[in-house]
Amino acid sequence: MEQILKPVFKENFVSRHELKIDHAGNLPLLANELKRQRDTKKDFIAPSQKIRVVPSPTDIILNIEDTGSYSITPQCHNQIAGKLEIPQGYYDRLRTSSPDLLSKNINHWLEKENPKLIRTLDGKARAFLSDRYKIIDNDDVFFMSVDEMGKGNMQFFRADLTENYLFLKAVSTTTQAEIRKGDVVQAGLIIRNSEIGLSRFQVEPFVLRLFCLNGMIVPDNGMKQTHIGRKMGEGIYSRETQELNALASLSAMRDIVRATINGQSFDNTVKLLIAASETEIIKPNQAINNISIHAGFTDIETENILYNFIHQNDPTKYGLLNAITSAAKNAETAERMTELETKANEVITLPDESFDEIINRKLRVKRAIAA
Repeated sequence: MEQILKPVFKENFVSRHELKIDHAGNLPLLANELKRQRDTKKDFIAPSQKIRVVPSPTDIILNIEDTGSYSITPQCHNQIAGKLEIPQGYYDRLRTSSPDLLSKNINHWLEKENPKLIRTLDGKARAFLSDRYKIIDNDDVFFMSVDEMGKGNMQFFRADLTENYLFLKAVSTTTQAEIRKGDVVQAGLIIRNSEIGLSRFQVEPFVLRLFCLNGMIVPDNGMKQTHIGRKMGEGIYSRETQELNALASLSAMRDIVRATINGQSFDNTVKLLIAASETEIIKPNQAINNISIHAGFTDIETENILYNFIHQNDPTKYGLLNAITSAAKNAETAERMTELETKANEVITLPDESFDEIINRKLRVKRAIAA
């Protein structure tokens, strides 16, 4: 059996595998990178007894018998530790201080494990997964999404390809609403996928504010497909086998995308936003400090949110939402941007009593905030 898998997008390359695209005209960059990855990556189902790690001067190398040797990505290291139930702190310490001892630990536990799916790309082992893991590849997700969005009056807004995730955002060309006069929001969706076991294939509603191009993710209405399938036989996971498996998944994925495009959640979200625009915040410093503690924002994120809140001159719950989504655009990673856009929805959907209780708590000094 022979194996090859598939690709994604981003306007500026952060690394060879990271790509951000915020203009539809640049989508070919993503398509080309996804095709490159499809033709480069290989997957292997191997008995754990045929998987070994060997120490190098600074790390460990993963070796699959009769197949090859691979350096190991940070996420793959985490998965090896997790699957073998080696405490992460102990694993990390041995990795830097005693690769020999770590190798002995790993090889000992591999003797007792079930077969594993090893996903590789560009000479690196990037995932260490169960042999029941169902592969849903980024290139399949991308090209299916392009096709479905063309049928559903949707256009791409932004896409991010990172080492761990693919994020695709699109907005409707026909569905929008006013929150206030001239303040228009547009219905959309976000599609996310991880080829290496970090999340399910997932489609969720997304709302874009046209004035500032801030976005909010509405997770409660999302639809998901898990990466769990039947056990695969030993050997290299061939491209033909993978494509047959992908066909079965694509039908379900298309249904999920169509259901989200045609969903009714946008009207409900608009009602929430209008109500939020009428909910005044009297003490912004205290409110944002307390909301930041509640939502788990970092110090820098909190400072950015307060700055945005004050300078946009909208002292309402809706203004707080926009301050959070504006800070999301400055996040260091696409993953954190997505988390902040989701947290914005968590804030906006807090019941009035809960929201008031949080923002009116006596100021808890977790961080110093200067207005």
